[in-house]
Amino acid sequence: MDLLKEKYGWGNAPDETAGPYILKCRKFVENDEAFSNFRRDFDYGKILSGDPKIVGDIAIDSIKKFNQFNFLLDNLDEIKRNDKVGNPYLYEYDQLGEINPSTLKYFNTIVEIKPLIGDYVTKKIVEIGGGYGGLCRIFDAFYDFEEYIIIDLPDAIKLAEKYLNYFPKLNGKVKYISCEEFSNYDSIENVDLFIADSSIAECNLQTQNLYRDKIAKNSKHIYVAWNTHHLPNGNSEKLNFIDGFGDDFLYQDILLDGSVHIIYIKKENVN
Repeated sequence: MDLLKEKYGWGNAPDETAGPYILKCRKFVENDEAFSNFRRDFDYGKILSGDPKIVGDIAIDSIKKFNQFNFLLDNLDEIKRNDKVGNPYLYEYDQLGEINPSTLKYFNTIVEIKPLIGDYVTKKIVEIGGGYGGLCRIFDAFYDFEEYIIIDLPDAIKLAEKYLNYFPKLNGKVKYISCEEFSNYDSIENVDLFIADSSIAECNLQTQNLYRDKIAKNSKHIYVAWNTHHLPNGNSEKLNFIDGFGDDFLYQDILLDGSVHIIYIKKENVN
């Protein structure tokens, strides 16, 4: 845990789940049999989704609030392709049939991002904390990007690469950078969309500032789900993150359900 917090900056990682999560990522990369069922693993799932069925219910409610449920129905087969790898638990949802809750969550992230970018053509995307690559795969179904960069812990990034290799359309379009490797980068420039879905908020303040200053401030659109608002420093860290962008950016801070805030940040004069 000291390595995760001190070297990799995962400062708000829950001790009881973060360690087992990393060990399981490593196991799934090294063992094909374990990988074939990795999305059923309890220790791994605690970090990625929490209580599975509720995650799907919350995502559906949000999709309906954005008036995108018909869009979900129209693209259901394509969205369910995410569930062809890793043998995830599938739950029955009204009108949807069986689908994994995390897959619904990733689609909901797309729905939440749509109002931010509108019809803007997103050619270069950076995601902080990409998990096993589920959001990247969903994005590929709806956006014709040229490059998708995932930055995550070393063991997690290897798992994402293994998962996404099952989708040939993504070959050559995804770049995998461990947070250890990223420490040697001066910056990542000319980014169309920066995504941090319940990830950057779990980092310590220094690491939050690092990703903001080296990547997000070089991005035209920024989407952040801030999921640590309930923690003692959650709100102050969120405000610090926003304030660091300066006057060249416009932002919205939207409370969703519970303590999760969605932060939309957009470079001024970007259509």
